[in-house]
Amino acid sequence: MKTIKMKIETRLRMIIVILSLSLIVLMFNFFDDKRKFDEYKVMSIHQIDSIIVIRDSLYDENFQIKVENGRHELTRDNFFEVHPNLFKQYDDFYSHQTE
Repeated sequence: MKTIKMKIETRLRMIIVILSLSLIVLMFNFFDDKRKFDEYKVMSIHQIDSIIVIRDSLYDENFQIKVENGRHELTRDNFFEVHPNLFKQYDDFYSHQTE
């Protein structure tokens, strides 16, 4: 009877040890994944900041080009109001030669 009781106690101890080790491994994996996620989060924030900087610089470049194009359009419209006969030549060239 004593040997059966010893075997049961030994099995219970082994189960407790296995469960304890499993819990330790599980906790290690959880905190390791959390650390990796935190690193990824910090890295993605830096990437988002750099993308915002690039977007802002492209917006500034595009704004200058839009202003320049607007000035050319105003100049062209004013020129064609003064010289309506040139507008027909311009329109023909624009419609047929630039396609």
